[in-house]
Amino acid sequence: MDYPIRTVCVVGLGYIGLPTAATLASRGVEVIGVDNFDGFYAREVKERNLAGLRKLPGFRFVEADVARDPVPLDGIEAVIHLAAKPGVRPSLEDPGSYMEANVTATARLIDAARRVGLSRIVFGSSSSVYGNATPAPFAEDKPAVSPISPYAASKRAGELLAHAFAHL
Repeated sequence: MDYPIRTVCVVGLGYIGLPTAATLASRGVEVIGVDNFDGFYAREVKERNLAGLRKLPGFRFVEADVARDPVPLDGIEAVIHLAAKPGVRPSLEDPGSYMEANVTATARLIDAARRVGLSRIVFGSSSSVYGNATPAPFAEDKPAVSPISPYAASKRAGELLAHAFAHL
């Protein structure tokens, strides 16, 4: 398959990011995969999951925390931002770390993309932003958001950042 985009940075190589990066790389797209090996999951598990991906031609891995480290966007045509500190219940115990990982990182990533003239960004949010008030299936065109945890609020903040930057 011939994609109009030849180079992508996939940020967050977890449950969704890993197969996304693998699919793109296996179809000839050059992929830079970025992950910080957050302690929520055992590093050994993530390393094992990455092993096959590292063998694909056109894939390069960068260990970085986008809340603090420079983001490798030189030559990149699109960003798929799937990185997040997961977990509704743990966010109640340490809300600050969720704001840093999910809000600060998103702001820094979008700003870095803006600075290099990159406008193609996909942001992965969460159904948690809808809280308990909205029955599934959710409709993005009629958002009745009501986050009820720091995790959900951090993902909603990411949505709002993406929306604000899209209009700048």
